[in-house]
Amino acid sequence: MNLFAKQERTPAQTVVQEVCRVKKGESLLIVANPETTAIAQELFTAALEVGAKPVLMFQQKKPSMEAAEPAVIGALKSEPDVFFSISQIKLGKDKEAIAHPYIASNGEKYDHIFDYLLHGKKTMRSVWTPGLTEDMFNRTVNIDYKLLAERCVKLCKKYENADNVHVTSPNGTDVVISVKGRKGLCDNGDFSTPGSGGNIPAGEVFISPVVGATNGKIVFDGSMTFSDGDALLGTPICATVVDGYVKDISGGKKQSVF
Repeated sequence: MNLFAKQERTPAQTVVQEVCRVKKGESLLIVANPETTAIAQELFTAALEVGAKPVLMFQQKKPSMEAAEPAVIGALKSEPDVFFSISQIKLGKDKEAIAHPYIASNGEKYDHIFDYLLHGKKTMRSVWTPGLTEDMFNRTVNIDYKLLAERCVKLCKKYENADNVHVTSPNGTDVVISVKGRKGLCDNGDFSTPGSGGNIPAGEVFISPVVGATNGKIVFDGSMTFSDGDALLGTPICATVVDGYVKDISGGKKQSVF
């Protein structure tokens, strides 16, 4: 079965109409960077087409440790029904919430207004797109989401009652990761209910490791992301992991940064 569907909608229309099922009258906040302008504007137009109330704002792209602009945090405080983070890297941290966390009804604390609305109050649904390019957006969004969901369920079942995940590769990766007691999760492209959200492109089954219980060798032989950008590796990076901590790193001559 082919995962890719016929191009009956534009990618932006698919995100709005199928992935998030945005309704007439709903508030939709889009935060973008200059690098993602075209995608953000297409999503804005697609939201208008279904009668939603979109707001589009821009900030400079934010590295992992940088804070979001105060205006962005202020816009999120309006508690939109739907939020699209069309960010080249990250949305940015919430300095105010780091100092004074939001507290959900169950007592759990959140150091970002985004996480509080999505996971704490569960009043918002969301899409986020780190690293997304126009080419990726146009090639990967219009897929058969029903088929994707079915495949995610099958893969997720393999994690049920699992004790360990053993990963090997021809270039030398040989690592055992404890997942005992952990639950597998799916990013299946259905972000249509409050409290749901995920990546676009969608399609991921994942599980978190038990802290301090990973042992072996991990070899990175393709590309890596560094502070100065993404890089193709001329030689692999080999990380030796003991009880969940990297104890030794070798190799890693960068071939080219892009």
